[in-house]
Amino acid sequence: MTKELLEVVALDIQAERRRRNNQLLSYVRGEEEIYNGEDLLRLVGELNAAYNHCVASIAGDGDIYCLLKHLATSITLSGEVDGDAAAIYQIVATITNDKVQPCKACKEEEDGPKQD
Repeated sequence: MTKELLEVVALDIQAERRRRNNQLLSYVRGEEEIYNGEDLLRLVGELNAAYNHCVASIAGDGDIYCLLKHLATSITLSGEVDGDAAAIYQIVATITNDKVQPCKACKEEEDGPKQD
């Protein structure tokens, strides 16, 4: 994994973390209804941890084990919050060189309902 690719991934993680943080703020203010606010809080924390591990990988040896661990938990938490894990799946695909992709059912959720 190159440092340049990890830098792009760090920006993608940060963008998703900011989006989810804004969602959390809207939920707390009562502007948005969320099925599970506690898991949204955890999701923001996991994305922050993923970002921190990505930055550590850039500065260090490029190891992505902990980064993948936090992203995997983020996917699960996204499912509990609203099912929107598309950005996280894309990040995982990027850092695994497309070796890890969503399953067929999750991919269909990302793509939306099929048009007949």
